[in-house]
Amino acid sequence: MDTEAHPEVSKDILQILWSVSISTHPGLETQWAKARAYSFEAMAQFEVSHTEQTIQDFKKRNLELLSCESNITVLNAMEELLVKIITHEHLTRRRLVKEKRVAGSKIKKMLDVFPQVIFSSEKKSDARDLPGAALLCLSFRCENPGAV
Repeated sequence: MDTEAHPEVSKDILQILWSVSISTHPGLETQWAKARAYSFEAMAQFEVSHTEQTIQDFKKRNLELLSCESNITVLNAMEELLVKIITHEHLTRRRLVKEKRVAGSKIKKMLDVFPQVIFSSEKKSDARDLPGAALLCLSFRCENPGAV
């Protein structure tokens, strides 16, 4: 179902599916297990962001259901929904970035240090022995960034 085209209808459907998936009927566990499993499978077809908006404390309540559930059929059906939730969290979580890194800074450092390591060894090799390494002795760093 297109949740953006029919937001109210999809909200109602999600609430119905959620109420079926959390329902318990003593004495009728085997009959309701299939209904609950199908409701979890149907909920997995919706976008996680829409489900979170529709159902209050969705992640917390879903975790409580997962920890309390004993029926293997329902647990297997919950798996697809949980994988979708985890994937959504991984893609949308905010990551802590302390400082912005300058692209290529490690490469520039390597280009500065590499010739010193090659030509400062015990064996005093010169540019004739390692002509390729001699190219790295040139400074590729622009000292005046404004000038071209």
